[in-house]
Amino acid sequence: DRIFDPICQGQLAGDSRRLSVRTCFPRLWFNEQRFRSVFLGSFFAAFSAYRQRSWLSLDLLDPLLQKISAGGRCYSFRDGMVTLVDKLQAVLEEPVTTSRPVEILRGVSATHLRNHGLHSPVAPSMDDAVVEVKLDDGRTLAADAVVAAIPPNELSHLLTCSAMDVCTSRPDVTVCQQLSGLAQESVAVASVAFDTNVMQGRFKGAGYFVGSLEKQQPVLAMSWDSLLFPDQDQNRSK
Repeated sequence: DRIFDPICQGQLAGDSRRLSVRTCFPRLWFNEQRFRSVFLGSFFAAFSAYRQRSWLSLDLLDPLLQKISAGGRCYSFRDGMVTLVDKLQAVLEEPVTTSRPVEILRGVSATHLRNHGLHSPVAPSMDDAVVEVKLDDGRTLAADAVVAAIPPNELSHLLTCSAMDVCTSRPDVTVCQQLSGLAQESVAVASVAFDTNVMQGRFKGAGYFVGSLEKQQPVLAMSWDSLLFPDQDQNRSK
């Protein structure tokens, strides 16, 4: 509760009692499986890293570690991460190569899927379609494949409405049942900038995680840095 709970909440926005150790902390899971001990596995991993001259085993004052730490780079965009999204959208909609342009639909949701199979007859003007996707505005799209990038509970509802639920390796459990059992959390990141160095002398460290025992929700974590992206300072020339 004092160690892993704050880490899970602050870094993964999840409950340490419900998260998968194999998925969230694969190294700990591997050490326990191979060595039957998390601490013993960590010892052997550190010893192996030391023999291989890995930076994971270097002392804080080791010149090699200082060189690695000082040689890292952190990049951003002047107008934020939306720059990357806008550029990807422009390339997809107006490709410079011979690729077909992509049509991006906004403000619509899929309400039903219909799988025709690879050789079954399909609706007119959809001779090559394998899947029909019905949207909430009444339109129907033809697709060779569908990639679902929606929350598990919404995907479970869509597959159930489309009569596409299938059994898993366990006959009594279906895919939709497993999807509906996956919990999710919505997380927002708020960034605050100041025109003066208000952090100097006030805080130690680089941030903190908030555990469930602290009763400080909705804040889960906080990190601070000084002049992380100085090029974005609008008052730099003043």
